[in-house]
Amino acid sequence: MGPAFIYRIGHGEPQLRRLTSDQAIDAEKQRLDEALAAVRNDLKQFKKDAHTSVDTAIGKIFDAQVMIVDDKAIISEVKSLIEREQIGAESAFARVLGEAQHSIERAQDPYLREMSSEVGSVAKRVINHLLGIDETIDRPLTSPVILLAATITPSDIVSLKRDNVLGIVTETGGQTSHVALLAKSLDIPAVAGVGMDVREVRPGTMIAVDGYDGTVVLEPDQGTVKFIERKRKRTRTAWPKRFDAVRDMPAVTTDNHRIQLLANIDLGGEVNRVLKAGADGVGLFRTEYLYLVKGRYPSEQDQVKVYRETVEHLEGRPVIVRTFDLGSDKALLNVEPEANPALGVRGIRLALRSPRTLDAQLRALLKASAYGPLWVMLPMITDVEEVLTVQERWERLKLELGKK
Repeated sequence: MGPAFIYRIGHGEPQLRRLTSDQAIDAEKQRLDEALAAVRNDLKQFKKDAHTSVDTAIGKIFDAQVMIVDDKAIISEVKSLIEREQIGAESAFARVLGEAQHSIERAQDPYLREMSSEVGSVAKRVINHLLGIDETIDRPLTSPVILLAATITPSDIVSLKRDNVLGIVTETGGQTSHVALLAKSLDIPAVAGVGMDVREVRPGTMIAVDGYDGTVVLEPDQGTVKFIERKRKRTRTAWPKRFDAVRDMPAVTTDNHRIQLLANIDLGGEVNRVLKAGADGVGLFRTEYLYLVKGRYPSEQDQVKVYRETVEHLEGRPVIVRTFDLGSDKALLNVEPEANPALGVRGIRLALRSPRTLDAQLRALLKASAYGPLWVMLPMITDVEEVLTVQERWERLKLELGKK
């Protein structure tokens, strides 16, 4: 509970500029490279800052953003657009990243929709750098406040003086957002997707934030204040102690039936949180995030690195990795939507249409399996033949790797 602080980051909308010579086009490409280099350095510093005070899994957020900045396909497309249409770098970058973000936003899965915020965050940073806009808040946080924002990124939070952030309220997002994960790691109450215009809140207005119930109360009366204070004391003392007492106990029913509790993850770096929660392993690793964050399939080498690190961090605990579940709500870039995508070419059927991509993922999984227990899940199976086909490819690849 505390006074409202309306958080605003300088943001510029690129005005279309026409380039009139080959020299201007070359200079614009150079400006783009310089902006990307500057943003890359900023993101690496944010990651370093995050690692000093936050669960290292959060650092993976900035890794993902660096991957976008370094994505050769994206950079090539932006430069091609600059040359082809003779427009400024900021306009070209905004269009290419906007298309990628729009594709991800079409997902029905709320977590996948949150992935678009990483693309949007990178786009904003690069465009602001190209426009010469300083990404700073209106004024520094000199006293404890409740932060209100239309939207906020993990790097925004890391760059703040966090001791003065009592709570966070955003118009957009949800409980699976990276901002929510970061706030949780920092032990900051946060409520996302409040469905209100934060600009209508007067700065300094007293606000109560309940991160457990997802409620926000403007100008709470004395009764509400007392209730919130009692709840805060109770949740910050009794609940953590009760959780710590049972976290490492085996999950066993009253008739002595052992239950294996496994966690779901989308980022390999989330394994630290899995272990802290006392889970027995990972029951679902949704690998399509590796595609969605970059807008293209990751290389076999990149996949091996992610899967191996996940297996090694689990230290003998099992992990079930689902192959890319793309299509339908998890739309691919540059693919025409189907009339009935839920029953169309998606999941394993889409993978089988791109056998080289499927084989690259299967090889990466086979290589990672040498470092610990790893199972593979196939998405959206409708026919046993689909399973048999993938099994045949798996066995063939296993024999090929065994000969090397």
